[in-house]
Amino acid sequence: MSMIARMRRLIRGHQPLKRRCPLTFVIASTPRSGTQYTSRLLQSLGVHCSHEVFFGPHAHRHEMYVCNPLRREFYQGIAPLGDSSWLAVPFLDELPDNVAVIHQVREPVTSINSILHTRHFDWDEPLDDPVSADFHRFLQRVTRDWAWPDDKEQKAILFWNRWHQQIFEQSTRRPYFQLRLEDLSEETVSELLAFIGIRTINQREIQRLIEASCKTTNRNRGEPVPRVSWDDLPAETIELAHRMGYHEPATQTIQGA
Repeated sequence: MSMIARMRRLIRGHQPLKRRCPLTFVIASTPRSGTQYTSRLLQSLGVHCSHEVFFGPHAHRHEMYVCNPLRREFYQGIAPLGDSSWLAVPFLDELPDNVAVIHQVREPVTSINSILHTRHFDWDEPLDDPVSADFHRFLQRVTRDWAWPDDKEQKAILFWNRWHQQIFEQSTRRPYFQLRLEDLSEETVSELLAFIGIRTINQREIQRLIEASCKTTNRNRGEPVPRVSWDDLPAETIELAHRMGYHEPATQTIQGA
């Protein structure tokens, strides 16, 4: 049984999405990789792209949208229609084959340190924020059968590696586009829009919106303290980073995660 299949089995009440999903694309990634930013950017360009609406921490919150007849009627005829969410990964192989995957990636060390900074693996500590607690429960549920290392740094590295590997594996037979957060520009956004079927947006408007936006969210969380470096990454993680176009030293690091 594949890892994705095992993850789905652990999610209570899971129902297949085949033939009932109105989405035409999904933006998939790990946490702290700019999925909210990309959703907002696409929305500002007139694209219907929600953030963690179809795929939220209450798996399956998206069933409320997919199965509810009123919701189906609301979304009927809207195209392109997407959801940007790192929580979509366990369900990618349940999507219809024509649903495209936009694989958003971020420099690995920066991404892993930001995941640690936002306490995604502080499972043994109480959290006042109910939303963060929901994310914890989701992660624990879908990775219940993983063999986790003891320390949080190694947990974050393992998670980053496996989550991205699953995106690669579940995108081999569907339209696929890799988007590096650091490379967002007029050219790459134009290519992304063309990929999802939009070619009529003025390129100057694209550049204006990119310049007016911030590439990271939740900046009030403060600057992450580096806890992981390239020297800490195992060979399989470095190989995966190379596949995404990242090498030591990183070509660009986003500050203020």
